[in-house]
Amino acid sequence: QQFLSNQQAQDQVALAKMGQYHKRFGTPHDVASMWFSGRPASNNFSKDVTGTSVPTYMKRVLSYMR
Repeated sequence: QQFLSNQQAQDQVALAKMGQYHKRFGTPHDVASMWFSGRPASNNFSKDVTGTSVPTYMKRVLSYMR
């Protein structure tokens, strides 16, 4: 509960994990895909429970980076 109520701690964990993904895979596409699905972007068309696909999620995330 303490972690869930601490936005700064959540941000630090997210940045660290995304940094690991970027170091391992090297592209923003793979970082977004790994964060969303646990798999790199290549041939990853999986969907979450709401029906959002990996390509849709990646497009949404990458649009914020421009």
